[in-house]
Amino acid sequence: MLRNRIIYSVLFISSSLLVYFRPNLFTSIFFHAMVYLLLFLLIHLFYSYRKITVNQRLVPAMVEHGHTSNYTCSFDNEGLLPTSIIIVRFLYENDMFKDQLKEQVFTLRGHRNKEFEYTLTFNYRGLYSVGIDTVEIADMLHIFKVKMRNIKSQKVTVLPKVTDLPKFDLTPRMESAIKAAYSKDDRDATSLTDVRKFENGDAIKHIHWKLSARHNELLVRNFERSSQSPALMFLDTEKNGESFAKNIIAEDKLLEALVSIVHQRLINNHRVEVVYSEESIAALQYMYKEDFKDFFTTIANVVFDYNKGISALIDEYFSNKFNKRELKDKDIFIFTCNEHDFEENALIRHLLANHCSVHIVFSTDNIKFRETYRSQAGIYYYNLIPSSNIKNVFVRRA
Repeated sequence: MLRNRIIYSVLFISSSLLVYFRPNLFTSIFFHAMVYLLLFLLIHLFYSYRKITVNQRLVPAMVEHGHTSNYTCSFDNEGLLPTSIIIVRFLYENDMFKDQLKEQVFTLRGHRNKEFEYTLTFNYRGLYSVGIDTVEIADMLHIFKVKMRNIKSQKVTVLPKVTDLPKFDLTPRMESAIKAAYSKDDRDATSLTDVRKFENGDAIKHIHWKLSARHNELLVRNFERSSQSPALMFLDTEKNGESFAKNIIAEDKLLEALVSIVHQRLINNHRVEVVYSEESIAALQYMYKEDFKDFFTTIANVVFDYNKGISALIDEYFSNKFNKRELKDKDIFIFTCNEHDFEENALIRHLLANHCSVHIVFSTDNIKFRETYRSQAGIYYYNLIPSSNIKNVFVRRA
């Protein structure tokens, strides 16, 4: 386009100079041809802009991870004359939808339409826009160009992938008490899932008297431990400075881990509370496997576009909901795409001192972070990359 503009400018200036210094029939025709050509291109460009309409359709608008939707866009020429050149570019055609969408260049005859249909595969969870990025109309000589306004993209919700984690278990808070509970002298405790210290409000009938006498402190049976104290899942929705494509890959793996763990907890009727930041703090509680569908569709629409960091979220949540005496014997999960030094966080240290189990799930698209599990300073770390196998990462480790 720049070359055509330069050529036309040179011809127009030349015709102007010739008609001014060498006025004759030829130079006059040359000059007026340049002027009328310019006017014709501008008028035709404006006409095309007014007569072209664009329609888009995406079905379905909610899909599961790895599934497809049918995307259609159509262009109608409502006028009698042919249009100028139409250039259509699509969102993420060079990264997320590479080899699925490509730029289109065409013209339309009078009262004709053109339709493009694509089957899009959604490999990453997210709530994002799909469809046309820009529609530009260029004149026949590619000298002028205008961009069509108010073209709305289609919204799609891609649900996270759910991985079964039958072998995943939380690290027990009181290993010695559990071993004692399953000893030969305590056969009545074989149905226990956990043993913990007595708390105000616990039923007297749940006290394990034999273990209490052995350990010289009150211990209670916890047949459904999470019905009393839900596992807390903190999701970091802080905006990341990386590109959209990089963020969506890391967020996809992070939410795959979150929904898989919550799914495993709920099918066993264990309570969970999922906490994340939107305009304000959202704290959602679920108890039964029937609740998973509601959780699943809710979490799929979470947007990672807020300024509140995960440390501020955790501090605010605990300061508003608990006093320090209640901060004990809890299972804490923190899901984040941002690196943090949790070992220096005063509240995390307080949780660890009160026998809480703290799990940090970190997701990144940087392959230098190999799929790994480690434990440090009482905190359990899970590093995820796009190729991570969730089932292999989230198993109970000795």
